[in-house]
Amino acid sequence: MEKAGFIGLGIMGKPMARNLLKKGVELMVFDLDLASVDELVALGAERGSAESIGRECRYIFTILPTGAIVQSVLFGEGGVAQYLSPGKIVCDMSSVTPGESRACYERLRSMGVGFVDAPVSGGEPKAIRGGLAGSVILDNKAPMMCARDFRPGGTIAVNRKDIKNVLATAHEIDVPLPFTAQLYEIQQALKIGGHLGDDHSGYIQYFEQLAGVEVRSDSQQ
Repeated sequence: MEKAGFIGLGIMGKPMARNLLKKGVELMVFDLDLASVDELVALGAERGSAESIGRECRYIFTILPTGAIVQSVLFGEGGVAQYLSPGKIVCDMSSVTPGESRACYERLRSMGVGFVDAPVSGGEPKAIRGGLAGSVILDNKAPMMCARDFRPGGTIAVNRKDIKNVLATAHEIDVPLPFTAQLYEIQQALKIGGHLGDDHSGYIQYFEQLAGVEVRSDSQQ
């Protein structure tokens, strides 16, 4: 792996950077907390700055407190972006809004630089893939969504039949299931659109229609 830069050595960032070092990644780090930087340098990291990370690192990871700080670090005076060259990739793991991530993506894209929005969850012990937002189902279905491959392993039609039975039983015993009822209405909308024969990954088409977007991998665009 080419040299990576890591900006943000807080509660989550520092152990993540430490794990990269354990895996043998050549890492340059930066944080306003110099003690945290010193700790990572002692473990084998290289001390960096916005300029050196932008110039020397192919991959730049940021995990910062707010979207405003991300914008400042990347695009403020002396920020990382002014030292980036086409083909590099910025991966932001900060607590930001979708709009803030979109703004970073658009600005970096115009420079030929890639951007990945990669939020983490679960606190310090579980940051990376094992967090609270982890999902075995999503791990299996997300690649199908990106590939627009809705060929069924199990169809939405079968799922709809099961949910209908769940709701009928719940009504018989007077148990309210508002979110299950909402799922059934989503299935009804997909039925009208002719998607009952799609795989479960095809649920995304309902939300795409609401948002006016279509999920695709870069290779499909």
